[in-house]
Amino acid sequence: MVCVLVSAPLLLALTGLAGLAARSSRPVRTVALAMAYAFIEQRTLVKLALGDLDCDRLMGDVLTTAYAAVRRILDVEVVLDPYSTTPEEISHQEPVIVLSRHCGPGDSLLVAWLLTIEYRLQVRIVRKAIRHPHRSHTPSRPRRRR
Repeated sequence: MVCVLVSAPLLLALTGLAGLAARSSRPVRTVALAMAYAFIEQRTLVKLALGDLDCDRLMGDVLTTAYAAVRRILDVEVVLDPYSTTPEEISHQEPVIVLSRHCGPGDSLLVAWLLTIEYRLQVRIVRKAIRHPHRSHTPSRPRRRR
């Protein structure tokens, strides 16, 4: 990711020219988003290396910065349905299971931002494992050579 940040001026210039030729802002927005994520990742790694181990604050910082980048670069905004549960209606004394449907890579970050920042919940992400139908659920051991 450091390479993305170091080569950012050149990448932006090249994608700017490509965008002009294609009459599209997509190339520049794509590079800008990659640069934003590279910056967020590097800043987070530096904070961890310096001993900032408050995971909740670190996660809030990452999500807030990522949401701001997505808003600025892609003009994407998280909008709730008027019938959605409000933050005040959620009990913070008991665990809450949130089922979410997303539309592609990266938008899970927006859902995590909504739950962490707007609803003030601690997010624990659980993914369903996808198992191959012809394999057992336990990993096989490598065979020893004799």
